[in-house]
Amino acid sequence: MTGKGAPPLRRKGVASLAPRKAPSPAKPHSIAWTFFYGESRATFRDRLGLDDGTWARGRGWCLWKALITLARAVNADDAEDEMAARTFGWRLTARHVIDEILADWTADRRTK
Repeated sequence: MTGKGAPPLRRKGVASLAPRKAPSPAKPHSIAWTFFYGESRATFRDRLGLDDGTWARGRGWCLWKALITLARAVNADDAEDEMAARTFGWRLTARHVIDEILADWTADRRTK
């Protein structure tokens, strides 16, 4: 409402017109370490036809999420750690996901 006798308008926030950053195409591939393991992970990668860079970025996204999940559960017992991971729909605990990511990274380094 504006005009004579109306209360002054107050700005409640600032709208940003800057373009949003496009999401990483690697982010959805983090499921490779939270849901698949062993041969099923290799099959997942092969079927998607991912290049090494996309695979490495997916591994990075997953490591980031697993570390955050583990940090929240650092003082928790195994049951709470497992529940934190299941909140995200993971089949594995955060500790197990980190182990899988590091093993995958180590295997990739050996083949190059």
